[in-house]
Amino acid sequence: MPRKNTYIISYDISKDRQRARAANTIKDYGIRVQKSVFECRVRPNAFLELMAKLEKIIDPKTDSVLGYLVCEACFKRKQAIGQNTVLEEEDFFVI
Repeated sequence: MPRKNTYIISYDISKDRQRARAANTIKDYGIRVQKSVFECRVRPNAFLELMAKLEKIIDPKTDSVLGYLVCEACFKRKQAIGQNTVLEEEDFFVI
């Protein structure tokens, strides 16, 4: 079974309804760390499934979704400044 990877998902979605749908969809795969940024720890097939779902939600003419694979060593070296920047390690919902 493939191991879980860490992905950073960010979006810029112009319409409120689609933005809310996208956020609720991503919440099933990870945790919100900023208004439009999520950290997801999932297997590669779950990441592809998530991106396919988001593709159906957004308008590609006006919106964008970015998904970045982050290696474990790099993720452990992340730095955060300001409010709500340190999150407790938790299990993510994985499909």
